[in-house]
Amino acid sequence: MSGLSGHCHCGQCKYQVEHEGVFHFCCSCESCTRLSAGGRLLGISVPDETFKAEGPLKVYSYPGGSGEHIELSFCGNCSSQLFARPLQHSGFVILRAGTLEKGHDFKPRKFIFSEEGYPWDLHAF
Repeated sequence: MSGLSGHCHCGQCKYQVEHEGVFHFCCSCESCTRLSAGGRLLGISVPDETFKAEGPLKVYSYPGGSGEHIELSFCGNCSSQLFARPLQHSGFVILRAGTLEKGHDFKPRKFIFSEEGYPWDLHAF
């Protein structure tokens, strides 16, 4: 079975999962735009059952739009965000698409919270 793999900027943290992703999306909610330090967050949801990560990971927990917390994992060395676990959707991990190994054909299939996005970034929608 093929799958996905990725790593942080410095290469100390890595992940892999035996899945191609369930939901490819682009989120423009206020939390995602601030956390990504850009106009939007690009993510892929994958089942947690075959997900594996290694390296000096740190976790930041914050309330998501539902009120349930999201546990964001990032490299303790270079601070690259790698994945998140939304507690509302237990059993799934949200990979940050920008951390995928080159060669994966990521295309967002759903644009969510686009009405909350920055006006200068909405031309992409």
